[in-house]
Amino acid sequence: MDAGKTTLSEAMLYRSGRLKTLGRVDHRNSFLDTHTLERERGITIFSKQALLELAHTHVSLLDTPGHVDFAAEAERTLQVLDYAVLVISGTDGVQAHTATLWRLLRRYRVPCFIFVTKMDPARAGRRSSTDSSVSLARAVRPRTAPTATSALPSATRGAWSAIWKTAHSATPRSPD
Repeated sequence: MDAGKTTLSEAMLYRSGRLKTLGRVDHRNSFLDTHTLERERGITIFSKQALLELAHTHVSLLDTPGHVDFAAEAERTLQVLDYAVLVISGTDGVQAHTATLWRLLRRYRVPCFIFVTKMDPARAGRRSSTDSSVSLARAVRPRTAPTATSALPSATRGAWSAIWKTAHSATPRSPD
């Protein structure tokens, strides 16, 4: 549920220059979670779109809910995606809803990047990190889908490289 999808999206928007300040879900000032219910609960309920440019590539970013109660909202976006970034919490591992999303991505033939968050030692001990990696491998290995890197046009690879750099350099680390 709280894997960091909106945080990653905010960081991408900030690093691309689309946002002047980096919002945070826990501070209730994120750019993408604008509805009162989302700010009160600290979760994404409605899918949001934002436009940004990474490495001279125009990207339409769709931030979708991660909570299973709002799965239909996330599923509606799958039919229009060229690529997906499936964000998984390293502390929580692969949840049942994650496996469902993986199957849906496969059904719609959407190439997918898997982005694992919260793998820093303060959040995930060595054992839980290993357990998360094993559960991730089990969840996706038998259900292979086109890998995003092999499906990317060469001009777009730079944009995804920028996403990787963004995630590692823009997101502030919190003490908790």
